[in-house]
Amino acid sequence: MLLHPAGHLDQRIELASDAPPPLEAIGSPDMRAMWDFLNGPGYQVDLPAPHAAHPEISWTWFDT
Repeated sequence: MLLHPAGHLDQRIELASDAPPPLEAIGSPDMRAMWDFLNGPGYQVDLPAPHAAHPEISWTWFDT
């Protein structure tokens, strides 16, 4: 999508990561509060949707 943005104009693209940092590694109280939220209830991303919409993309999990 970053390489060919014209095909994605005016679209909302969900981003997600499966690699949350440990809270004790975050020094800023504001950043720690944000990551506490993201590690807890956080935002929910419909992961099957982008997979179905873009089957040509080779999806990689963070740990691989």
